[in-house]
Amino acid sequence: MNKFPEDIQEAVDLLKTSEKINSHSKKIDLFKEAFEILSESSSEYPEFEEKIKNIKKSYTRSLLQNLKDTKPNLDLWPAIGYILIFLSNAKNETKLVIQEDDSLKNYLVEFISLWSEKAQGELRVIISSELGI
Repeated sequence: MNKFPEDIQEAVDLLKTSEKINSHSKKIDLFKEAFEILSESSSEYPEFEEKIKNIKKSYTRSLLQNLKDTKPNLDLWPAIGYILIFLSNAKNETKLVIQEDDSLKNYLVEFISLWSEKAQGELRVIISSELGI
């Protein structure tokens, strides 16, 4: 017998799968889908709210730690996908994680700064080539 309701277990399974796959786009999609399910489940199952918060925080930490450890060679869109996770989908969990770990905080700032600059450059190229501006 599962200790979680089916949808919470589904979200946990999605997060576990996301940690194992190499495709950044798929990893991002699974992470976001799982967080959406968990967010909905918080109100549906208030008795699991604290466990859901812990799951979300743990997987946010794991995702950020994995990016820090592997420093993957990313294309622009997956990098933006990760940034959106940390600044939107998992914003509250990211705040908690970086408050507890300065090395992850420093890496996140570095990651966002790097990709903000690269995104500006990419957008200039796209605007120039597509719009002739």
